[in-house]
Amino acid sequence: MRKNCFLCISCLLLTILMSKVALAQKEEPVSKKHQIAVGVGLLTIPDVLTDISVIASDAVGQDVDEVRSSGAYSLSYRYFPNRQWGIGITGVFEKIDVHYTNPAAKSTFNTFAMLVNGQFNYIMKPRFDLYSRLGAGICNFNQTGGGNTNDNIFAFQVTAIGVRAGGVFNTFVEAGFGFEGLIHAGISLRL
Repeated sequence: MRKNCFLCISCLLLTILMSKVALAQKEEPVSKKHQIAVGVGLLTIPDVLTDISVIASDAVGQDVDEVRSSGAYSLSYRYFPNRQWGIGITGVFEKIDVHYTNPAAKSTFNTFAMLVNGQFNYIMKPRFDLYSRLGAGICNFNQTGGGNTNDNIFAFQVTAIGVRAGGVFNTFVEAGFGFEGLIHAGISLRL
């Protein structure tokens, strides 16, 4: 978790630095229509659901020793037919381990989500974007240990605000709610 927090904070600081540089440079027309991004998110829906189940486990006398999340790793592709709108697809993976002490046990929750999303750009300049995004899809939720389950559930992401800074290679930070997390940050490439 500390590694993921450090990664998000590093991307935030890098985005702030790159946005200062980007805003100071001469504006060129935006002609790049494709974007590939990788990121990591914190405080996702699976995290929240796991925390609720841990509270329920404590209530019935099953002591939880540790809950460890990998963070939500994402890979996205977006196409921008014009400057204001983008459409794309996102894949998200997250692993959460729960260790119990009484009785001694371990449960592992793996989530694989595929989202189709749309993006609205408030500002789209060659080196700076301000946007919102909405995505919906399906998530395969797999639990091993402590009762094995394999279910498909509805997945979503509502990104209230996102900032992207840099040229062809850039960084981004987003605030939202869903399977990519409350805070989602990473790097992307415009082609």
